[in-house]
Amino acid sequence: MLKSSIKKAISILTALLAVCMALVVPSRAGTAVNAKSAGIYNDLHYTITDENTITIHDYCGSDSDVVIPSQIDGIPVTKIDGYFSESSRRIITSIVIPDSVTSISNGAFGYFRYLKSVRMPAHLTCIEPGTFNSCDMLEEITIPDGVTSIGTGAFAGCRMDSMIIPDSVTQIGQYAFSGCSFMNEVTISDSVTEIGTGAFYYCRFLTTVTIPSRINRIKQYTFSCCEGLTSITIPDSVTCIEKGAFSKCKSLSSITVPDSVNIIEDDVFAECTRLPSIAIPDNVGWIGAGAFSGCTSLHDIILPSEIKKIRDRTFYGCESLTSIIVPDGVTMIGKSSFAMCTALKSITIPESVADIEPNAFDRCDNLEDVIFIGTRESFNAIEMDDDTRNILSAHIQYREREYISTDNSTESPAAVSEEMTEEHASSTAAADSSAVFDDTVPAGLIVVISVLTTLLIAAVVVIIVIIIIKKSPQNTDTQPENNTPAQEIPAQDTPSQNDSGQNNS
Repeated sequence: MLKSSIKKAISILTALLAVCMALVVPSRAGTAVNAKSAGIYNDLHYTITDENTITIHDYCGSDSDVVIPSQIDGIPVTKIDGYFSESSRRIITSIVIPDSVTSISNGAFGYFRYLKSVRMPAHLTCIEPGTFNSCDMLEEITIPDGVTSIGTGAFAGCRMDSMIIPDSVTQIGQYAFSGCSFMNEVTISDSVTEIGTGAFYYCRFLTTVTIPSRINRIKQYTFSCCEGLTSITIPDSVTCIEKGAFSKCKSLSSITVPDSVNIIEDDVFAECTRLPSIAIPDNVGWIGAGAFSGCTSLHDIILPSEIKKIRDRTFYGCESLTSIIVPDGVTMIGKSSFAMCTALKSITIPESVADIEPNAFDRCDNLEDVIFIGTRESFNAIEMDDDTRNILSAHIQYREREYISTDNSTESPAAVSEEMTEEHASSTAAADSSAVFDDTVPAGLIVVISVLTTLLIAAVVVIIVIIIIKKSPQNTDTQPENNTPAQEIPAQDTPSQNDSGQNNS
């Protein structure tokens, strides 16, 4: 019995051992494969993917010039992934990436402070967000022809002085080249259909740029703080210029806005201090707050007839602006819209304006002529605070509607007003339908004078007629009052006289 029990126990142990071996051996084989899938080659950390391709993750060497191989042990290198170590970021000055690489991950070379040149792979299709972000010394890089999109902040803060964007690119991401303060020239292909927010923000020395003809919106702050930009032409495909798109372009002296544009958002040209004039198409129905604020050289602007409001700060601090005509149809002049326009001498306000908000003309100390197209009653009905009313009322003139014009007249408004006032003071002026009246000769006074003159003439005529009647022969005998009835009465009383005679006899 004992022997048989021992044999059974040995058999069971043998079976268990066989099962364990069956489980352990495959596991070891798997471990061997995993160990083989990662390695270091020429100080480059890499892994082998399931597709039997190699991805580079880091560099641990000491050489400043790094060449990434196209294959390792016969396996192609197709991807650069992950963030390189801090030590590698401080060492590498140049990188050569083989054409076998088709993908470079987000931020792969971001903050390589000493990286000066990169050789990009020919088959790359996308430059991911932040790929070369803040590579302060990067001066030389060429975007391959196969790239279709440039991601957010891909080259932000780099040092290159020029950039050619190939025909294959259709999209430039947000802030893609922002802070490239040494870039002075960029060529953008017409194939580009979208340029993201702030794409060229703070490219301080950028002097020339051509906006592609397929762009329909110039996004927020796209060219803001491009202080070297002197002129720009907006293509007729653009319908909207978004907030701050050209703000603080302090050298911008010429810009062409096409008829296709219908929206100019807030602060679009704010602090363009050398912009002397701008023509805004009549199609524009919206001009945002502060759109021209701080344009200290702006002296000539024609506002479009389609706008309904002049919004807050629109012309704040336009120190060279001398005159402005507010188009008919505008209903509101916003807060501080013309504040600090210290050279402003003349403004024309249409009868459509119903509200002038506080500080609209603050510090407009040289304002001489305020021409209101409408009646005194309409002007008095405008909602405004006392300070604004005091500023305007000191200079107010009233004109009839047909004198309004959408362009700036070469004739002084004051001169026109004085000329028309003299006409109305003459005897022929009352028939003039184009009358212009100012505060010194009110229209009502002229009407009163005309009526009194007519009454005086009528009175003189009546007096002359009375004198003629009194001198006529039929009035030589003195007649009692109501003489006509007295002439008739004797004829009726004749029988009474005869009766009186008979009674006396």
